[in-house]
Amino acid sequence: MNTRSGLISFLTVILLGSIIMPVYFVNALPMSGPRVDELQFHIYEGEDQQVEALLSGDVDLVGEIIDPTFETTLEEHEDIQIGKHLRNGYGYLFFNHTKYPYNITAFRRAAAFALDKEWISSEVWNGLAQPLDSPVPRGNPFSIEDDMSYSYYESKMDLASGLLDEAGFIDVNSDGYRDCPNGEALFVKIHSTGTDISLEICGLLRDKLHDLHIDADVFYDWWFPGLDNPAIGYDIYFNGYTFENCSLEWLANEYVMPDYLSKGLAIPRWENATYSELIEKLLHENDFEDIYEAAKKMQEIWVYECPVIIAYQNHLLTAHRTDHFSDFQHESVEGYTGWWTKFMVKPQEETSSEDIPPFRCSLKLGIDTFNFMKSSSEYASKVHDVLFDRLIRVDVNGNIIPWLAKSYTIETHSDNPSVPEGHSRFTFNLYENMSWSDGTPFTAYDIEFSYNYYKTGCNNPLGADLQDELNSIYAKTPFVFVAEFKDESYWHILKFKKQIIPKHIFEDTNPDSWAQWDPEYNSTTLVTTGPFAVVSHNKGDNIILEPNPYYFRRASVDNLSPTPTVGPWSFTGELYTLTLTVTSIAVTVVFLFLIIDNRYLSKRT
Repeated sequence: MNTRSGLISFLTVILLGSIIMPVYFVNALPMSGPRVDELQFHIYEGEDQQVEALLSGDVDLVGEIIDPTFETTLEEHEDIQIGKHLRNGYGYLFFNHTKYPYNITAFRRAAAFALDKEWISSEVWNGLAQPLDSPVPRGNPFSIEDDMSYSYYESKMDLASGLLDEAGFIDVNSDGYRDCPNGEALFVKIHSTGTDISLEICGLLRDKLHDLHIDADVFYDWWFPGLDNPAIGYDIYFNGYTFENCSLEWLANEYVMPDYLSKGLAIPRWENATYSELIEKLLHENDFEDIYEAAKKMQEIWVYECPVIIAYQNHLLTAHRTDHFSDFQHESVEGYTGWWTKFMVKPQEETSSEDIPPFRCSLKLGIDTFNFMKSSSEYASKVHDVLFDRLIRVDVNGNIIPWLAKSYTIETHSDNPSVPEGHSRFTFNLYENMSWSDGTPFTAYDIEFSYNYYKTGCNNPLGADLQDELNSIYAKTPFVFVAEFKDESYWHILKFKKQIIPKHIFEDTNPDSWAQWDPEYNSTTLVTTGPFAVVSHNKGDNIILEPNPYYFRRASVDNLSPTPTVGPWSFTGELYTLTLTVTSIAVTVVFLFLIIDNRYLSKRT
């Protein structure tokens, strides 16, 4: 091999290597904030009081979901915008698969085709809902709802009747009702939770079954005792569920996982061999594309088999004023009320720097404690979230992005022989310009300390998911953090959404005393990393915050340019960015080499 071909081969290896590097980078644009001079949370116990405060201009954002009954009044106000986002959940009817004939796919599909989901969305929900078939709701990046080749949206009675005929559901004794394929009489008990929406939907299903000549009736209870013993209990039950995030681990264990069946937690108690084979890939692959493919196939099986009938995915409403601020962020899960609005909202352009008002949000309840490990209040968590930062965040579209880290890698033994067989290793490369709110540098040692504190603290809720799966956790350098798990799973990434505590404040405390930390707003132990810091706290009235002067993504109202990345590289994209950067360098080198080489050859000839 001559020098020329050898160099080209070497650079080709660099190019190919850069293309397959499993590295994930944060988007740097537009990621600077906060962009307001002051953030205030005001307490209004009643929802009507919160709406009145918005109408009168006392707050700029109602900090929670509003009831649809307020929609008309708010829409009439020229300075108020109503936000609508789909709930990360739905209402559904589930079958008792331990009872015959509800373990017959044809019966479940017939019921699904008969039920009119479009009528439910337009009439029961007055247009504030959409039909849904997939168990993974719209808004989740893994949902295939809009990619299905068929749907159960419209009532298709002929198709439903044909399925029942083919499966042997016929009228054996000429009493006007279909019987089971084995000749037994069929009577369907549909249980409702008793709410108006539940009763209407259960009543609709009953009427549709009657139209199919199936005897059925509706019973209502808040929580039917037969759910705990399905052999003697319900046939079909209405329920609703809202997911906390976009993880799909529940898709593997909610219905079919054996240990869940034995514990009686998988209420539908549905079993499907092909579906079960995909569980391993969903739970234990590290590659996003492999997981997406498994989730796609599982949803396709699920939609066809109909272990439950998704009745609707309803819209949730939020409301905010538009006369003083802009750039409200619409999140897939929380709408305009989430973290991103508080981080990105900014004064209207015509507002002078001398007239910038505080950005004011309403809360239904005050904060019970600044100890996020101790509090279970959803209202307190909205305050905690702007005070304490995390390694990763979920963006407005539901995608996971690195936050305190500028990049991370996921490795298994096949990627790196130093990773034990069957384990997975997460390596985070941190930004180097981060500090705590007291000016102390923030490093990987803080993260190492936090996770060990959570794991070893007796009954610390943040350590519950670290006990069995976490093998080791350590700071490799001040700006490189490593966590190794005892199995392979992409979903471990969600464990890095935990808030970080300062090592220099907590290192002399016993991890078992985690619940005893209860600082006042002006305590020297309330040291935070987030975009805001507490200025005052009037219990039951308000909480005042100002931008954290040490925040690594700090932006001022006058200068909204993004905080530059510290280090030899300035990454502005996701996975593909490093590929393009390294590739462009390599291509440039090859190009220059060929020019020089050609000039050299021309001189020789």
